[in-house]
Amino acid sequence: MCSFWNNPNDPASVRIDFERPFVTPPKVVVFFNCIALSINTNWRLKTTATDVDVEGFTLNIEIWLDTTFYAAAARVGWIAYPEDRRHIFSTSVSTMDIRNEHLPQHQHNKEISFNSVEFLQKPSVFIALNSLDISKNGGLRVNAYVDGVSTTRLVWHIDSWANTTLYSAGATIIAFN
Repeated sequence: MCSFWNNPNDPASVRIDFERPFVTPPKVVVFFNCIALSINTNWRLKTTATDVDVEGFTLNIEIWLDTTFYAAAARVGWIAYPEDRRHIFSTSVSTMDIRNEHLPQHQHNKEISFNSVEFLQKPSVFIALNSLDISKNGGLRVNAYVDGVSTTRLVWHIDSWANTTLYSAGATIIAFN
């Protein structure tokens, strides 16, 4: 977890060093676990991991347009695991995998397969938000979850409700045995 910005709206990056180096560059997934945004502007933010190597990676938080982001209150979680680890699948998904951000709607879901990862039993699944683009003119209501989990696939959902205008949202998914 990190918080490392002093000024609202400063897009920022910070190098994260692993406690111990990996043999090969690992897979790294990132997600928000605390955000603070102004109620006076739309809520647009995204976190990514870049420049991954055996020693660490760069953690990025990006905001755009009129968003006011209070970064001192931000917390981003991350998980790194060996790229050749069997029985772990990870990916990022987005409502924009389904539709254009100019067509807001409340319900989003899509089936994905675990590709070449073979699970011997139904995996445990972790899902967390890694991006948001939501209008300030309603509430900030968003829910990310999965269902239909089997040894070969799952269905992810990112939903909003009531007066929330969800332009887009993204999530990190990790499935593991």
